[in-house]
Amino acid sequence: MRSVMPLLAMLAFSCGTLPPPALQLSDYSKSCTVDADCAAVYVGALCQVCGGCQNAAINVSDLAKRDADASEASRSCPPRQGPQPACAPCQARTATCDAGTCALKPIN
Repeated sequence: MRSVMPLLAMLAFSCGTLPPPALQLSDYSKSCTVDADCAAVYVGALCQVCGGCQNAAINVSDLAKRDADASEASRSCPPRQGPQPACAPCQARTATCDAGTCALKPIN
């Protein structure tokens, strides 16, 4: 029965009965004391063709949890059909600790 669940989730998502899978920043710690405590990550909708650029920073202690959450949630994305558009490159960013909270800043 377990092997049927991803298929059912995909069907429900494609029929509009489930929201698209997404990662929420509020699910991860953003506290820090030094820059090394922080990691740049993507949070948000997971099934979009273009996306996945680093748009948030979390504590490195939650990085494995975030990656596992993304992997699990991505399994319910519908398969992509046909040619895919060219996506713009991601802006280079780095994670820093700013007044006790992980943040992103552009790399110049």
